Amino acid sequence: MSAVPGAQTSFSNIQIAASSKQTQLITGPSFTLGAPCFSWTVVEELVARGEGSARYLLDELGNLTKHYCQITFIEVGVEPDPSFERRAREKAEARGWKFEKVQGDMGLIQRLVDGDWRESEFLVVPPGHQIAAQYDAGIISVSKSSR
Repeated sequence: MSAVPGAQTSFSNIQIAASSKQTQLITGPSFTLGAPCFSWTVVEELVARGEGSARYLLDELGNLTKHYCQITFIEVGVEPDPSFERRAREKAEARGWKFEKVQGDMGLIQRLVDGDWRESEFLVVPPGHQIAAQYDAGIISVSKSSR
């Protein structure tokens, strides 16, 4: 398969059709999966692994919400109308999930835009540095780049 947007490939009864925005696995009327934002690397790896592995990987990658049990709607005061909350409630009800509504604020986004990057809220990575894993409560930090 070539890495050209819009290309298609197939093996056995699985067809993978890819575009720059979405990849779909189609095996017939009983199984359809759309997984947005698959990269060509993922698609090529699925094709290389064969039909059984491709089906398993796409089932796992395409069902990112299988362990979810709740939708939380964060109201921040910029919602244009109540339809967003209504749709979130409807999705939670349709899936048998708990619905929760919490109050949020735009403070973090405002500080990001204003350049008020508090060390407790933002990780600033200056030129010549890189993000490094930490194995404590900090999770990530900045270190001098080795390049």
